Amino acid sequence: MEMKIDLRRCVYELLKRTPIIIVSTLIFAVLGVIVGLSTSSESTYSAKASVCSLVYGSYDDTMSGQDTLSAFASISKSSRVASRAAIILGDSSLTSDDIKDMTIVQASAESSSIMEVYAYSTNPDQAVNVANAVAQAFVIEVKSITGSEDIQVLDSAQSAKIFVDESAQQMKIILIFTVLGFLLICFIIVMITIFSSKVMSLEECQLDGSLELIGVIPDSKQI
Repeated sequence: MEMKIDLRRCVYELLKRTPIIIVSTLIFAVLGVIVGLSTSSESTYSAKASVCSLVYGSYDDTMSGQDTLSAFASISKSSRVASRAAIILGDSSLTSDDIKDMTIVQASAESSSIMEVYAYSTNPDQAVNVANAVAQAFVIEVKSITGSEDIQVLDSAQSAKIFVDESAQQMKIILIFTVLGFLLICFIIVMITIFSSKVMSLEECQLDGSLELIGVIPDSKQI
């Protein structure tokens, strides 16, 4: 016999067990708070500085400056640039490896003659300082290699923006746990209702009209 799902009965059981659903949802919400607090860390900030090819003259000179910037873009993540940036910063707590891990250098989406330097840190001032130091170090290294003055710092980082808001991350964790807790307990109640052997109505006894009832004997301990 094909199993039929009585939606009205499922809804009835969910409403009947509303207190259990509320308590279970709250328990999962509390678990979400615990997980969110235990995995929390400081918010991450990002700062951006930019380097460009400043060439005034012929088209060939302009293209030559852009080619130089593209050719030496890879050295922006080199140990030489990171070490020079560490010297510029003068911060003994930051090594060249730390600086390389904190920075990302990529071509600007607006212009091929501009390269953007991003620095990430839990300290906004540190993010600004590192972005500027790496940009300056890159310009110095390119000049020392090529002797060209074409590559210059275009914009220095002035302030940092929040890249990862930890409070928002914690709220997401709590919300996920709360929703999962609600859906899980509702799913369990519905499954128990569907596969329950308890007869809740006369229609269930008649097996969709295939049987005709003569009478019903209630199961009661009271005589």
